[in-house]
Amino acid sequence: MTERSGQGMSISVRKGALLVAGISLVAMIVYSVGYRMDHPSLTKRNQAPAGQSAMGDNPMAMVGTLMQKLQENPGDVHIMSTLGRSFMSMESFERALTFWDMILDVEPENSMALNQKGVCLFRLERFAEAVVPLEKILELDGENLHAHFNLGVLYKHYLKDEAAGMSHFQAVLDGKPDDPDLLEAVRRELKE
Repeated sequence: MTERSGQGMSISVRKGALLVAGISLVAMIVYSVGYRMDHPSLTKRNQAPAGQSAMGDNPMAMVGTLMQKLQENPGDVHIMSTLGRSFMSMESFERALTFWDMILDVEPENSMALNQKGVCLFRLERFAEAVVPLEKILELDGENLHAHFNLGVLYKHYLKDEAAGMSHFQAVLDGKPDDPDLLEAVRRELKE
C-alpha cells in the first residue's frame, strides 16, 4: 500500500509540475504578445522600407554579406563602392580607404573613388595626402567645381597656403556653378 501511494504521489507531483509549467508558458506567451503589441518597433520586419536594404538597419550584416560577394567576384566595383560607403557611414575611414584604393586599382580614373579617397584622407587628418586624389580629379576634368572647392578648403584652412586656396575658390566662381549652396560657400570663403 505504501508503494502505491508513493507512486500516486509522484504522479500527482508530476501532473502539478506540468500544470504549473503549462500555465507559466501560456502566461509568458500572452505577456510577450502583449508587450510586442505595445512596442511595435521591436517586431521583426519581413520587408525593408523603400530605400533601405533587405538587411535592415544592421550595417555589419550588410558588410559581411558584401564581403562574401566580393570574394566571389573580386573585380566588382559596385560592391567595392558600397563597402566603401558603408565604412564611411560608420566613420571607419581607414577601412573605407581600402575599398576606394581597390576601385582605383581597377579604374584609376574613377572620379567618384578619387573624391571619396580624398574625403577619407581628410577625415583621417592626412591633409597633404588628400590633395593628391583631388588634384587627379582636376587632371581628368579641370571643370570639376567641387574638387576645386575641396582643394580650396584644404589649402586655405589645413595646409596654410591661402594663395592656392583662393585660386581654387576663384576657379569655382569662374566656372559659374548652378549650385547656389556651392556658390554661397565660395563667397563666404573669399570674404574671410
